[in-house]
Amino acid sequence: MTKFEEFKQEFDEKFESIYDYMEDFYRESFGGKLIENNDKFNYDSYGNEESDLERVIYFEKYDINVMFSGNRSSYDGEEWTDMKEVKKVEKTITVWQ
Repeated sequence: MTKFEEFKQEFDEKFESIYDYMEDFYRESFGGKLIENNDKFNYDSYGNEESDLERVIYFEKYDINVMFSGNRSSYDGEEWTDMKEVKKVEKTITVWQ
């Protein structure tokens, strides 16, 4: 069993959904340190929100980084739909200017 599978098993036993964890992230004893917040906020001309949520959280107990993703909208509220293990990768980009 991989570290992520162990993490997911314990996570699923403790929480009904990803939303339950994210809702109490800063108060939750399950742990996790926010490494990166890539939320992208989008508003239309009327002020309605349709944002993409993406956060990377490090779990020391398992020594893994997990990316949680979802969306938030003015009409439907916040919904977290996915989690996956991610690793930091460095890339070199060459551009012509």
